[in-house]
Amino acid sequence: MSTRVSVCPTRPDTEISELMDFISATQMNTTSTDQQETPRRSFYDDQEKVEDMPDKEKTMLHLVKMGFLMDEASLAIEASGPDTEIAELMDFISAARASTTDVDQQEPPCQNIPDEVLPHTRKWWPSWDHRSKLNCLQTCHGSVTTTSKIHNALAIWKDEDPPLRTQKYVLGECRKWNLIWTGKNRVSVLEPHEIELLLSYPINHTRGFSKTDRYRSLGNSFQVDTVALHFSVLKRMFPNGISALSLFSGIGGAEVALDRLGIPLKNVVTVEISEVNNSIFR
Repeated sequence: MSTRVSVCPTRPDTEISELMDFISATQMNTTSTDQQETPRRSFYDDQEKVEDMPDKEKTMLHLVKMGFLMDEASLAIEASGPDTEIAELMDFISAARASTTDVDQQEPPCQNIPDEVLPHTRKWWPSWDHRSKLNCLQTCHGSVTTTSKIHNALAIWKDEDPPLRTQKYVLGECRKWNLIWTGKNRVSVLEPHEIELLLSYPINHTRGFSKTDRYRSLGNSFQVDTVALHFSVLKRMFPNGISALSLFSGIGGAEVALDRLGIPLKNVVTVEISEVNNSIFR
C-alpha cells in the first residue's frame, strides 16, 4: 500500500530538506503487513547489534537500507574499499547497473499518425498531407474560425487535389494547431480524450473537468511512455518500491509511468500549485 501526501500550494516556501524529513517521518510511521520485510526491519532497528558490526558490514547495511541489493553493496565495497564514502559507493552501483542495462539501445516510443494513433481518421487523410507526427502539444487549440476557413478553401475543389498554394496554407495551419482530418475536406482540433491517448494516459484521466482545464493540464504534461523509458532503470534499483518527492509534475505522468513499470510507490509527497492538476491526480 502506498501513502500519498499532498503539500498545500499555499506553502511554496517549504524547504526541500523539510519535505525530505517529512517523507522519512512518514515512512517511519507507516506500518506494513509484508512478512518478508519484518525480519529485516527488526534487525536493522537493533542498534546494539549494529554498533558491534565491523565497519564494512555497517556500510553494507546502510546501502541495503537505502534499497540496494546485498550483492551490489558487497561488490561495491570490495571494489572501492570499506572506507569509501556512501555517495561514491552509490555512484559505483549506479554505473555498474548502467553498464548492464539495454536502455540506451532502446528507442523512445513513437506513435505515427494516423495509422497507429487515431486510425479512424485514416480514410479522410488526403494524399498530399504526409504528416506522420504532430508538433508539440499546446495548452491552447485552434478555433472554429480557423477550421471553417480551411473547409471553405478546400470545398471548391471537391474531388480534385487543391493547388499547391492552397495545400501549403492548409498544411501550415494543420501543423500550427495540430489539426486532424475528420471528414471530407474537414479538419478538427484534437479532443481531450485524443490527447490523453497520444500522451498514453489512462482513458478519461482528465474527465470531469472543463475542456479549457483539460487542454491546459494536458498541454503541460509528460508523454508517459517516454518517461517510463527513462525510469526503467529504477526497476532494478528499487525492487521493493520507492518513495518520491514530486515537484510540479502536473497530472501525475511520472507516477503513472512508475506504476506501469511495476515500481511500488511507498510514499509520495507532491507539490503542485494547480488545484485542477491536484484534483485530477487524486
